[in-house]
Amino acid sequence: MNCHCCKTDLPENAKFCPNCGTKVQLLCPHCKIEVPENAKFCHQCGAVLQQKTPKTQEITVLDQNEKSEFKKQIDALIDKEKYTEALTVCEEKLQQDTNNLEALAEKIGLLVRLENLKEAFSCLGEMQKRFPDEPLTLLDTFVLLFLSEKYDLALETSEKLLPKISQLDKDDQGMTFAFRAFILFTQKGANQQALEELKQAEKFEGYFNQESKELYLQIKTQLENLNNQEIIIGNDEFRILYQNFSQNFIEFIQTYCEEKNLHTAVSMVSAAKLTKLFNASITNGFNTLREILQPIGTEKLAEELNTYEEDLRTKTSRELEPFLDEINELKKEVIENTASSSTSGFIEGAVKGYFFGVLGLLDSFSEDKKSNNAINEWDTSFKEIIQTFINSRVAFLGVLDSLTEKYPISYTFDDDIVDQIEAENSGSNSNLLPVLQEAAGAEDKVYFTPDIPAEKLGEAKKSYAFIKSDEKVLCLFDSTLFGGADDGAVFTDKRFYWHELMDSPKSVEYSSITNVWGKEKLTLKVKGETDLYVDFTEDENKLLKRMLNAVLKNIC
Repeated sequence: MNCHCCKTDLPENAKFCPNCGTKVQLLCPHCKIEVPENAKFCHQCGAVLQQKTPKTQEITVLDQNEKSEFKKQIDALIDKEKYTEALTVCEEKLQQDTNNLEALAEKIGLLVRLENLKEAFSCLGEMQKRFPDEPLTLLDTFVLLFLSEKYDLALETSEKLLPKISQLDKDDQGMTFAFRAFILFTQKGANQQALEELKQAEKFEGYFNQESKELYLQIKTQLENLNNQEIIIGNDEFRILYQNFSQNFIEFIQTYCEEKNLHTAVSMVSAAKLTKLFNASITNGFNTLREILQPIGTEKLAEELNTYEEDLRTKTSRELEPFLDEINELKKEVIENTASSSTSGFIEGAVKGYFFGVLGLLDSFSEDKKSNNAINEWDTSFKEIIQTFINSRVAFLGVLDSLTEKYPISYTFDDDIVDQIEAENSGSNSNLLPVLQEAAGAEDKVYFTPDIPAEKLGEAKKSYAFIKSDEKVLCLFDSTLFGGADDGAVFTDKRFYWHELMDSPKSVEYSSITNVWGKEKLTLKVKGETDLYVDFTEDENKLLKRMLNAVLKNIC
């Protein structure tokens, strides 16, 4: 008799293999269950056990890779991809012997090949009822769970299988280790353990049939590629990280800015809501980072990311606490003192401008605002809350710097990628500001962000500049004699708004304008529409013409 593991000839009455140390097992040649030494029939499937001589009644255990005639027939049909015919053979075998574990296992494998997982699971249920603890039952359960991508359950089942794995064909043993390696690497981040499992699978590579070998090599190649892969964070990856971290807070700020009066805007702010937004931002950011770094997949990296996330959450919460307490205390008084539209316009422009990188606007208080201490303090606290968010985002992105020192991560994103993203968030033409400033020169009726007086912007918005939430105000031209700003023009990053005395408000997207000409009256040629006219004084028309042409030249 030979050792079922290494094929070494065994001495008579050997309990363990002298070559590999494996315990000698007497196995049924059909269902592979261990049988007593003097058994004539398998107690599980009833198969007649081969005997060496009638005199000694010693069992001759078939080699685990010595296939039964039934198995050879099935394999021959599988090699020819005649799966339906093979399935018929299995069912005929089961009609003859309903307890034939081998036929039941082959039937499940064929159902999988025919992509009938529902029937395969049904068959598996019958198998589990009859042979709950048999290696073949555990193997088929493991494989079906693996193919269904129920990896946690598959891994749990394989742990039960490992103590009995030597009772399986070497082909099945090798694939079990290969599947475990795949799960451990791709789902659990247990790199070292996955590589150990892969080494175990390699021992059985010579026993794989063609189908198993192809699948094994596919898994091996995938794991080796993942293990050697360097994570490159370029513009696209950085943009995803940056925006996922910011998205919830951006949406909140935009909603806040869309409100037409501060009374309503302030009412929607609460410490609980802001805390939730900060936590959601941190969670989204780190989950995105985990997805990007998933190919590295080490347990150490997972632990480090958890620590970084918790530290940032704690630090942000500590920094936010005094400002959140202050806005809660100020809310009632601020709401009671926010009836004027000019104050509303100021806050709307201030918060929006600050968040998208136009710093300092919240410090440009009007005379009315200076006299209202509560509103002044509210602005300051809200500014600090936004600054805390920006700080937390910077700290989050700084985690990458720490990780590059320990893991195969490299940067290839542009140095100005943050400016690009901020420009996209605030409007893709935010670079128009310096263009407009140069074209306007030293005109004293033109005001540029962040120095647009809040009361002027508020009047312009109320009168004619019905600016959309995704636009950013760049400059305001006040054509009124006494500085009321209810007539004039507003340039945003996307549109031109204007209003002349006794005329209706007008606006047009820069991308729709094909030409600007005229002196006493400007004519704007618009794609697919009738011409539009701008009719201020001759000097004012020249100014606006110069500014509009500079914009068009820049965006073309």
